[in-house]
Amino acid sequence: MVQVRYGNIALAAIAFIVAGLVVVHFIPRHKEQPRPQTAKEKAQNECGVRAYTKYFQDSLAISGLDKSKPLTAQSGEKLLAALTVENILAKRRLEEQFCLEIVHCNSGIQNTTSEALSLSSCLKDEALEEYDAVPRENARE
Repeated sequence: MVQVRYGNIALAAIAFIVAGLVVVHFIPRHKEQPRPQTAKEKAQNECGVRAYTKYFQDSLAISGLDKSKPLTAQSGEKLLAALTVENILAKRRLEEQFCLEIVHCNSGIQNTTSEALSLSSCLKDEALEEYDAVPRENARE
C-alpha cells in the first residue's frame, strides 16, 4: 500500500492551479473588432450631435453666457439674473424641442406610440438632470 502525505497533495494541487493559470494567461485571446457603423447609424449619430450642439448653444444664449469665455463669479451672477419666469419657460421649450429632435433622429417615423414614449422619457431625463433629482422608487414609469 502506498502512503501519500497530505503535504505532497497540497503541493501538487498548488502546482496544478499555477500551471492552469499560466496556460490560461498565455492562450491567445480573440479580440472582437468593433463593427463598422451602418449608414443609418451614422446619420442618426450626426443628427443627434447637431441637435445637442444647437440645444447647448441656445441654452447658453438663454442664460446670457458666452461659450468662448471661462466661467467666473460674474458668470454665476449672470446665471442668477437670468432666472426669470420667461427664461425658465424658454429653457423648458428648448428642452422639449431638443427631445423632439432626438426622437426624430432615432426613429425616423413620426407620430407613433413608440415615439411618444421616447419623447416622454427624454423630457423626464432632462428634468431629472436639470434639478439634479432622482426618480421615486414607487413612481410609475
